[in-house]
Amino acid sequence: MLAGAFTESTVIGTAGDAIQRLSISAEQKTALINNIPVAYAVTYLVGTAFIVWFIPNIGPKLMGVNLKERGQETPGQDFRVRGAGGRCAVHLPELRGASLSSDE
Repeated sequence: MLAGAFTESTVIGTAGDAIQRLSISAEQKTALINNIPVAYAVTYLVGTAFIVWFIPNIGPKLMGVNLKERGQETPGQDFRVRGAGGRCAVHLPELRGASLSSDE
């Protein structure tokens, strides 16, 4: 359930290892291991929906930021970091290739 809730599939292997170390019968181990994918699938939906809700609703409140106000303060502002001499300190990717215009 932890794997799906946090959308972290690597926990599935850890769950399988933990089940194998239990002192229960082989049939019980098999049944528990077979339930791992079902629990992952169900909790993955819950985890994903929670993250989608949490980030825009609770995240800004925890940081003390009003997203609507901040968005209106800086319309169209260039957010690149400027370094020494006013040059851009952050390299943004550039697209290079053949032009698609028909007048060449």
